[in-house]
Amino acid sequence: RRLTDNYVLRRASAVVALSNPERKFLIHKAISPERICVIPNGIDISVFTRQDLRSQPVDVYRLLFVGQLQTFKGLDFLLESIPQVRAAYPTVLLRLIYQTAPLIDYYRARCAALQIQDIVEFSGASTAPELARSYSAADIVISPSLGECLSTVVLEAMCCGAPVIATDVGGIREQLDDNTGVIVPPRDAHALAKAICTLLADPSRRR
Repeated sequence: RRLTDNYVLRRASAVVALSNPERKFLIHKAISPERICVIPNGIDISVFTRQDLRSQPVDVYRLLFVGQLQTFKGLDFLLESIPQVRAAYPTVLLRLIYQTAPLIDYYRARCAALQIQDIVEFSGASTAPELARSYSAADIVISPSLGECLSTVVLEAMCCGAPVIATDVGGIREQLDDNTGVIVPPRDAHALAKAICTLLADPSRRR
């Protein structure tokens, strides 16, 4: 893929980047800046819109991960954070929604090893309307990714009014700042746990 990507990129008349960090990455790969155009992901807000689905009063805290079950999505670190979160919030639940799951057996085993298999739900794929409902019902949407050009999940979650915690990778800072979400270092389960617990303790900030 390294060979084919470079071959195609250097011969393309124009290259679309999803964010400015991706643009800088492409320039670093010797793509002429004038051939690169930044066009961010778009979201269909007729589908991804806020719905009032959160239970009142809160009896269960619902965390949501949406993404492929692959290592670069950082799910390992999110799972490692959950025991610490559970110690503070015993009724917490983590739901995983994914289109592809090549490592599902591995992640089920990780949950068992961490003794959180009873509070982690492997939900599989969702349609766009189902996904919008899941975002709207979540207390926090978490993107622990190790690399993103521009996260569609973050955009979809924000369109649905969900509080977002994301790792400081790629174009995340073009989507979130300290006033619109929580940004944590990648590969840091403790930072994720601290951010989750801090947000769960502050309903007004989540709103």
